[in-house]
Amino acid sequence: MAVEDAAGRLARELRAAKDAAGLSLAQIGRHTHYSRASWERWLNGKRLIVPDALAGFAELTGTDGAHLAALLARATAERASGTGAQHRPDAASVVPPQHDASATLSPAPRRPAQLPPGVGDFTGRNTQIAALLEALVPRPDGQLGRPCVAVVCGGGGMGKTSLAVHVAHLAAAQYPDGALFANLDGAGRSPKDPAAVLGRWLAELGDGPEQIPESLEARSARFRSVVRDRALLVLLDNAGDAAQIRPLLPASERCGVLVTSRVQLAHLPAARHVQLEPMSYPEALSLLENVAGVRRVAREPKAAAAVLDACAGLPLALRICAARLETRPAWSVQTLAERVADVRRRLDELAVGDLATRSTFDMSYAQLAEDEPDAGPHAEQHAGPDASSRAAGARPGISRARAFRLLGLVSTPDLCLRAAAALFGVDEEQAEYVLESLVDVHLLESPAPERYRFHDLIRLYAAERAEQSEPPELRRAALERMLTWYTLTTDAAGHLVHPGRPWLPAPDLGVEPEPLADADAALAWYHLERANLLAAAELAEASGLYDFGWQLPHTMWPFFLMRSNRADWIAAAETGLRCAHALGDRTVEGRMRNSRAQALTELHRFDEAMLDYKVALEVATELGLEAQTAATLTSLCIVHWEAGHYDEAIAYGDQAVARNRASGSLRPLAGALNNLGHAMLRAGRHAEAERAGAEAVEIGREIDHGLIVADGLLIQAEARWRIDGRAEPAESWFREALKLSSGLGQLRNEAQTREFFGAFLLAQGRDEEAEELLTGCLKILEAMGHPRTAIVRTKLDRLRGSDGLTATQADADAGTGAALA
Repeated sequence: MAVEDAAGRLARELRAAKDAAGLSLAQIGRHTHYSRASWERWLNGKRLIVPDALAGFAELTGTDGAHLAALLARATAERASGTGAQHRPDAASVVPPQHDASATLSPAPRRPAQLPPGVGDFTGRNTQIAALLEALVPRPDGQLGRPCVAVVCGGGGMGKTSLAVHVAHLAAAQYPDGALFANLDGAGRSPKDPAAVLGRWLAELGDGPEQIPESLEARSARFRSVVRDRALLVLLDNAGDAAQIRPLLPASERCGVLVTSRVQLAHLPAARHVQLEPMSYPEALSLLENVAGVRRVAREPKAAAAVLDACAGLPLALRICAARLETRPAWSVQTLAERVADVRRRLDELAVGDLATRSTFDMSYAQLAEDEPDAGPHAEQHAGPDASSRAAGARPGISRARAFRLLGLVSTPDLCLRAAAALFGVDEEQAEYVLESLVDVHLLESPAPERYRFHDLIRLYAAERAEQSEPPELRRAALERMLTWYTLTTDAAGHLVHPGRPWLPAPDLGVEPEPLADADAALAWYHLERANLLAAAELAEASGLYDFGWQLPHTMWPFFLMRSNRADWIAAAETGLRCAHALGDRTVEGRMRNSRAQALTELHRFDEAMLDYKVALEVATELGLEAQTAATLTSLCIVHWEAGHYDEAIAYGDQAVARNRASGSLRPLAGALNNLGHAMLRAGRHAEAERAGAEAVEIGREIDHGLIVADGLLIQAEARWRIDGRAEPAESWFREALKLSSGLGQLRNEAQTREFFGAFLLAQGRDEEAEELLTGCLKILEAMGHPRTAIVRTKLDRLRGSDGLTATQADADAGTGAALA
């Protein structure tokens, strides 16, 4: 009877899973991004499937990925050693070995079986399982004397031990001489001595007390000698650093070593490193279902989603929640969701029996060596041995423990290096050293160079530690430094994209803003930091630092105006408004109402906007704030012409122009003239509009303000061709306005210019040019979510219908198909 090898069984099970799922080879190829031909070879057993494709296949078909990965590892080992079915000789051709009666019988070597029991409901991590099993396949053609080494690293509670034990049991069949295990307790206060571990192993392998040497070096050498001809699997859990591991490595290519650690072990030679991240939503849901019950979880999908969100993909937290549901049948999933919803008690709730999320974080925090404020040249003792090569000799001015606590004060989505340096009160080199040290021990993540973030639950733990250990005045000082950096940098960036605004006073805290070369750099910085700026304003309010709570939204105004993130704009303005009320500062209240009203105007919520503007005008008038009064009058002009109230708009515009002429402030005067010009255009008073635009252009050129010039030219062009219908000089003005607004990155102005210019070209019978401009306009408006999007889309539809172009042809001609997709 033929014996089926692992490769044959794997191919058979793949075919069965494909058929059960009702999938074609082409469908599998599309979903896994491997060719149909590759899948045909793999399913027919002509080639062994690659691990990545196997993981994708398991996910697609709902097959047990760990089981398939184990079969693949076994098949790879059989083919490498020549023991697969295709290499086995026919039974009749095998000559039985001859028995030598004179041979001296020696006792069979001991076969250790020290692996801990596996987790019965282990879930997910199929891609990582496949990678680890592949790394642990003994390869006779590998480097002599070098074992297969795989390392699983990740933060506390990430499921490293469960995964490693699961993989070790799957790989054990490839190591017939047994398995050794040691918990090195590298994250604890008393890491295991490698000499003691070797002593226990040698005894397990058959050495008597008299055969076990005393020194670490001698025990390591003895261990290598004892296992040199054996195929052993070694599982080293919770390693502290590479130095703790090296004496425990066998010197045989027949052996495999699997290591888990909370620190990066980059110095471990020839190792395959697998980094554990938080579980994906499907994996987390499967874990909850497997322990708590599929039906129970399915009955309350919203509550289950809330529980998963609170756990943030941390396997330990997920297992604790599942266990609490399993042991409390009277609880609904909603009950648990409500208990973990409160961030102040979440870590208290994430505990059951001897499992506790806080305890595992305690172990990591203990590694930070609170009593060593200056890691400096001794960084290997505190940050792990691999940190020393990164910043040898650097002397951070803040301990890792204190940096960890201060980071817990911050609720922004992430933190850049310079913001962290301000928070810590040290220079960038010192900040980077300590931040990267925290990354090394997986208490901090670095999603991109010089950017850092916490896992949500670790952030809660760090905040607890800050509350316990940092005096209130030091917490406040750290936040003031960071918020100063954000405010100064946003103010400087705003002046680059919208020059001429008054600067905020800079507090003397020794904080320098981010150096930004030009408007493009300012826009790129804002795009990167936008979510952090909004969160920083909310943090300022929550911390009672109310001045920062309104200053940040105030400095973000130029970017709101350019990019029209109206939901962000309103939220920031309302944060600033609450801070103004807390301060009892009516001047700030007026500014924040003005800001919110602008966003409301863009949303066409005109009544709400007018109410805000009128309160702001009352405040400015009452306090005698001439500049703020004039600015609010200009804004009232805008909201009224947007709402179609042209007479009221012109009345407010005339007042704004008069007040700005009286004050001699050129930039506000030019802005007021432009807005009055827009109101007059809409009222059909084209000659007056042209004069207002021309004066604004003259002032704009004088003060070198490109945006004012662009807007004035647009008004002039629109008014001139409405007056006489001639192409010139209107077309030249339109073109210059479009060049200026697009060059400045002023999307709102660019969209408006494209719409007006497009209408002008349509009137000239130049439909294709008009279509290109309107398509570009639509693309901008759609990205902004602007209310005029539907109007411009209708214009384009009519244009395409009139000239016979299909939407596809028009998009292709204009080169903007993606915008309308």
